[in-house]
Amino acid sequence: MYVSIRFERKTGLVIFPIGNGDKHFSVGIEDVELYTSKVSSSKGVMHRVAFLAPKKFPKTMWWQKIYTVSFMPRTPESAQILWTEVNHYMDKTKPIPKGFYRNWQNLLEDRESTEEVKKETLTPELYAQAPFYDRKNGKYLDKEFW
Repeated sequence: MYVSIRFERKTGLVIFPIGNGDKHFSVGIEDVELYTSKVSSSKGVMHRVAFLAPKKFPKTMWWQKIYTVSFMPRTPESAQILWTEVNHYMDKTKPIPKGFYRNWQNLLEDRESTEEVKKETLTPELYAQAPFYDRKNGKYLDKEFW
C-alpha cells in the first residue's frame, strides 16, 4: 500500500499512489517534474508549496494529477536545490547525499516509528553508505571512523 510518493533508488522509479493508496503507478525519475507556487493560507499570508508532476500516467487514469510534497520551500531556489539532491539520490552511480542521513537517523531514534517502517525505509543499501550524524559534536560521522 502506497499512501505517499516513494523514491526507490534501487529501481530508479518514483511510485505515486492512486486513490486511497490501494493502487499505484511508477515512472522513472526523469519523467517527474518539480513545480513551486505561492499560495495564500489566510488574508495577506503567503507561503510557497511544491508539487511533483509525472509526465506519464497509466492509460487507465483518465485524469492527470499533481502531487504535493511534504517540504515547504522558502524560495524557488531552495526547492531546486532539494530536487537536485533527490535526483542525485536516485542515481545509483553516485553516493547518497549526506543531507539525507540526518532524517534517516531521526527516523531510527523516533520512539513512535514502528520497526516495520524502519526496516522498509532503512534498507541494507543505505546502511552500507551511511555516515550518520554525531549530535554531540554537530557533524557527520564518516564511515572510516565508525
